[in-house]
Amino acid sequence: MSPEKHVGSGNNYGTKDQGVVRLEGVSRSTIQNCEFSHLGETALEIIKGSRDIDVVGNEFFDLGCGAIITYGHFGDRLESAEITLGTTMRLRITDNRIRNGGRFFPGHTAVNLGKTRNSVVAFNEVSDFFFSGIRLGSKIGRDLDFTIVDTQVLNNHVHNLGQGHWTGNDMAAVYVSGVGLGVEIAGNILHDINCTIYGGSGVYLDGDASHFQIRNNLIYNTNYEGLHLKGFNNLAENNIVYNCKSAFGQPFPPKRFEQPVALVKNNIFVPSSSVVYISKFSDPIDFNFRSERNLIWSLETGSEVNVARKGDYGVKYASTMGFDEWREKTGLDQGSVIAPVKFQGPEKGDFQMDKVTLDQAKALGFVPFEINAGPRPVGKRTLIAFKPDNEAIDSAAFKQHVEIVLPEWEKQMAEKELLRNDEELARRKREEDAKAQLNHVQ
Repeated sequence: MSPEKHVGSGNNYGTKDQGVVRLEGVSRSTIQNCEFSHLGETALEIIKGSRDIDVVGNEFFDLGCGAIITYGHFGDRLESAEITLGTTMRLRITDNRIRNGGRFFPGHTAVNLGKTRNSVVAFNEVSDFFFSGIRLGSKIGRDLDFTIVDTQVLNNHVHNLGQGHWTGNDMAAVYVSGVGLGVEIAGNILHDINCTIYGGSGVYLDGDASHFQIRNNLIYNTNYEGLHLKGFNNLAENNIVYNCKSAFGQPFPPKRFEQPVALVKNNIFVPSSSVVYISKFSDPIDFNFRSERNLIWSLETGSEVNVARKGDYGVKYASTMGFDEWREKTGLDQGSVIAPVKFQGPEKGDFQMDKVTLDQAKALGFVPFEINAGPRPVGKRTLIAFKPDNEAIDSAAFKQHVEIVLPEWEKQMAEKELLRNDEELARRKREEDAKAQLNHVQ
């Protein structure tokens, strides 16, 4: 264990020592029914060209860092679309119990899939960490990073994260960045996520995250937004978000893209406050997402719900707008209904709806889904199929995404090249001035 390799105050998923068990370039292997406990470093590391590996039915607990980290060794940006010998892919991480982590280095994620594509993270229970539960994507190269395409995050039970620890900011039960073509985040139960200051959400799409499909998730008891989405062309559909500070947050307006952050439809939103939608830097009139046919209610104010822009520290809201006025001025949330939402026993995790709520939700297009997450009984652990390799890369959406992003990226690269040239000219000028000064002195 090397403490000097663990730096930062939260987002230190990129700082680590080697895992206790390390697979590099390994294929067609299974790690099953093992115990990883009382460890200082990350328990399991799967890297650099490893593929076709099952991690099933294991126990991870009392960990100094995270439980599992995976990544490949291949190009950023457009190069990442190509499968090479260094591509880490087709990992199946299912039915594991992962708890009590980050005890030495609290800013580590429990299950961290870096540059890892076409993989499955499903039916795991993740709890009692001080940072994120499941993470997809590399730290940089987000808008043209195809290293996580075709990955499935399904039916995981992720809870009790952050816990007010000083590292517990800018995190979530499921945190992602990169291009989410073919990525599904579905059927998960995500609850009791508590940040210290900011960023304790159920699902958090960071950077220029795009094309993620977020559906049929139950998210409750977070002290930040239930859904916290950046990027563009994402879908948040048929989710239940209950007792979160706000239901949906759009932190920033897109910096470079005209496309909406997300289509938000057919959800049940019951925030703990009066604010259903919120943004950090945009006034409500300028929100850049599309929304329709959602069922909305506030635990605090009932039918009196609104949308808001966050204030600076110490200021609750910089601006607010009543929901009906906002809807009239923006044309958003057409078909949505503000009406009481009643569950059988949400304080006990029972989210069965009463008949009136269920009928109301179904009339808006909500499709009831089975709430079934966490490890399955041993006899019912059927393998979840991978998607065909390159399914996302071969899609029309891939071409469209490149057409949207590439011109701006090339412009940025040209500007950086000009800046480097200017810096080189300035450096040479300083050297010439220094030589001239020296000659003058002599």
